[in-house]
Amino acid sequence: MIKKVLSTAVLFLFVASASAVAQVKIGYLDTQEVMSQLPEVEQVQEELSNFIAQKQQELTQKATAYQDEVAAYQSSRGSMSDQQVQQREQEL
Repeated sequence: MIKKVLSTAVLFLFVASASAVAQVKIGYLDTQEVMSQLPEVEQVQEELSNFIAQKQQELTQKATAYQDEVAAYQSSRGSMSDQQVQQREQEL
């Protein structure tokens, strides 16, 4: 008799706890909306734009310098020995 009462009580507690867990609510958050409302966003975007512009300028300068070196190499290649040509090509 005690076993029946205990098993019934355990079963009742299990059902009660399972129904309590089933009532968990899940919320959703629009991260784009939250990010757009932060005051630091404009400052960070401006810093990022400045950084991108700086890196693009550096890339343009490096590309121009490389093209100038290749043009100088091509114009002086005829007067170089084979070893100098290979060395210069390795450098470029």
